[in-house]
Parts: sequence; C-alpha cells; structure tokens
Amino acid sequence: MKTTLLFLSLLFVPFFLYAQNYELINVNNETHFIDDESDIYSIRIDSTSTIDGNTFLFNHKVFTETFSVSCPFIASDSSWIGYQIIVDNDGQYIFFNRQQDSIFIPSLAELNEHWSFYQFANGDYIDATISSIDNQMILGDLDNVKTITLQAKNDLDMDIDHPVNGQSISFSENNGIVSVFNFIDFPLDIKTYTLVGSANSANGIQNLTAREIFDYDIGDEFHVERNYQNNWKYTYRSIRKKILGKTVSLNQDTLNYIVEQCEFRIQNEDPLISPDTLSTLDTLTETIILSNYNLHQLTLEPVVNGYTEFSISQTHNRRKKTHFDYNYNPDDDCWEELVVTYDFDFTFIEGLGGGYFSTPASNYTLVYYKKGDEEWGTPFECSPLPTSIANLEKEHPQISVYPNPFSKQTRLTIEDYKFGERLTFELFEMTGKKIYYTNINQPSFVIHKENLLSGLYFYKISNTKKRTSFIGKLMVE
Repeated sequence: MKTTLLFLSLLFVPFFLYAQNYELINVNNETHFIDDESDIYSIRIDSTSTIDGNTFLFNHKVFTETFSVSCPFIASDSSWIGYQIIVDNDGQYIFFNRQQDSIFIPSLAELNEHWSFYQFANGDYIDATISSIDNQMILGDLDNVKTITLQAKNDLDMDIDHPVNGQSISFSENNGIVSVFNFIDFPLDIKTYTLVGSANSANGIQNLTAREIFDYDIGDEFHVERNYQNNWKYTYRSIRKKILGKTVSLNQDTLNYIVEQCEFRIQNEDPLISPDTLSTLDTLTETIILSNYNLHQLTLEPVVNGYTEFSISQTHNRRKKTHFDYNYNPDDDCWEELVVTYDFDFTFIEGLGGGYFSTPASNYTLVYYKKGDEEWGTPFECSPLPTSIANLEKEHPQISVYPNPFSKQTRLTIEDYKFGERLTFELFEMTGKKIYYTNINQPSFVIHKENLLSGLYFYKISNTKKRTSFIGKLMVE
C-alpha cells in the first residue's frame, strides 16, 4: 500500500505534543544494531521536516548502486531502516521499503492490539499484534518492552503461509527500537537486527573512530606480515613492533609512539640467483594523525574516497571498520569503481591499528598481538636466519636437493659429508618460524611433505663444531 499526498492533508496535532513514551526513534540519538553475521547498522537521523503535522525523518546517507554506466554509485536516503520515516501525532510510525510500500507501527498500541503491518498488492497482508509487554534489560538498564508478532493473512482474514509468520520485532519505552527487520527490502528480507549500542547510554557498543583504532598502550606488541609477489619477484617481510612510549599532541589529533621494531626481510629480484635476506632492529617514532583517517562513518555512509562498513571482528571480538575505495566525481556527485587488478579493502581494528589487507599479489596481515593480558595468534622470532642466504649458498655448493620443487618427497644430499661431523638440520617457514629440527648422521636423507603446505621454505644446515651454517630453499607444490 502506498501512502499518498492525501494522507498528508489530514489535520493533526503538532508532533511534539504527543507523549515520548515508546518513541521508536530519538532524533537526537545514534543507535547501533547487529545482525547474525556481526555486521552493525545504525540509525542517526540527519534531517527532518514537518508537513501538515507529520514529521519526516531521514537516516544518514548510504552508498547505493544505481546500475547506471554514467553514474554507478550515489549517496541516497535508502538506508537499511527504509527510504524515509513518517511519524504522525498519534505516535504511529510509517516506514517505506525500496518500492515505497508502507510498513506501520503504532508505538502506543496496547497488549493484544492488532493492525495491518504491511499490505501486498494482491490484497494479502501481514497482521501485527502486541503479543507481550514486559520488563527486560536493555543496554544494562531495566526497560518496558513491547513485542510485535506477525502473521500473514489473505483478503478474507485467513492465515496463509509466509516466512514472516511467527517472526517478531520489539521496541522499548526508553530505548526505542530493540529489534527490527531490514525495512528497505521487507518483506523479502526478514533478517533481524538487534540493538547493541546507543550514544545516550554508557553501556553497549559505540561507533568506532580512528582514536580507538590507534589507541596503543606501552608494552603492546604487534607482529605483522607484509608481502608482495609478482611471478618470480617477491618480498616477504615479518615485522615485530613493541610500544615503548606514547605522547599525544595538545589538540589530541596527533599520536607519537616510540616503537622497537624488528624486521626480517626476504627479497628476490632475479630468478637465476637465490634471494637475499636482511634483519634489522631499530627504535623508531611512529606518528599517527587521526584526522587523516575517514573512519568515523557508519556502515555504508559515503565519504569522498568510498565507504566504510562497521562490524565486530569474529576473530578478535573487537570492533572493526572496513574501508572500500572508490573514485568520486564531484561534477556528477557520483562514485565509480577503481580501475585496478585486484579490489582492495582495508581493515582497521579497535586497539590493533590497521590498513590491513590481502590480495593474491600482496598483503599486510596481523598475525599476532599482545595487549596487557590479552594475547592472540602465533608470534614469530625476529631473526632466526643468517643475514645473506646467497653468500652462504656459494660457500657450500656440495649440498643439493632433488627434486625441488617437490610434491611428495625430496632428497637432500651433502656431497662432502664426513662421518663424525656434528650437523643439524632446521626447517623454517618464510616468516622465519622454525617448524622442524633434527640431527644429521648420514650424507643423504629424505624430506617428506607430510603436513607441509604448498609454498616456499628455508632450511639451515649447521656444523656445531665449526660454527658454520648453510642456508637453502625448498619449494613445496
């Protein structure tokens, strides 16, 4: 059913006179709702207008695909909560889906009261009932909650089958909407979104900004991998950072961290020679200017260089923002996709920094962190390998591995092995993590793939008596 201009011509008492109890949306608040995939969608009314006693509410703009070649993406009012919201003086809220069909919620309805929630074009409709009014804990406080239960019916008021049957949404006296559908795609989409935070409450989830993302404490430790590969050219970097000191500028916009940084790098520029490695240990100053990051936006809220999604990281159980880059054309007020080989999306995590990404050609990945008593991931040693693989290989040409690459097993042979020598064999992942160690007591032995994943590995053969080492590489298919 479509709401026409005739509806707007009715005479109403001004909106601000009706009771504030069970107000579904507070225009001066920002509320956050989570779905079953930990994505967070928000209500923040950016504009209002009043016509003939009806108040029109518009949620924040969202990044919307137009399917037009000339203007592929725009900022529109078609947010998850509906195209727009009308509130009349009786406390009835009217939401609109993408087709601008109406969805009705009378906020002052009493227990067991029925009404037509939504009407289909063929005369069928969805009946709504206030099925309960009870006390519940909402964002840490006790609140009165009204629950609406739905049932599809035909034009003869008989129950009919529909996925919405038995589904419910709810709203409370002091917090407004508690659980609700994605109204823009209703009734096709009946996924439920549940209130998890409010700007007016000290409890629950708040919007995530750059300040919380880059909030490090002294003693925090982060291990990251930063890799690049293009055919035979590659650079693999394992970086360990430990926060030693922190200062904040007077305007609170610039963070300066003193960082102990240990880096192990493997780099190959020539397919005919072995890669070089480099290990460094430095104390550096890392400066972060918070205003350089457009990370305060809510899910799908556009900025000049794209849009952001707000969610809870299921890996770290922390708030995170994921930014998607798009080109903006100010002349047409449109966005278009970047012309790149791989799509980039950059992830920022509460208290763990960011700009993390992963593509088939490159990545910047968090693999370990320690913050206070919280620890996640597997740390790596900073420099388990000698400085130059290429130089060590030239000193020991008598060692061979065949086949290499291998898929099942390979044989390593030490041509000049002398019985009685005290040799050891170590195998490392390309991050520098040691995964195998054994003593060598024969000139030739087999290395089985077993649990090794496909990729590049490095091995080290050491003469403990002479204190010399040889480094080679293995490629597992």
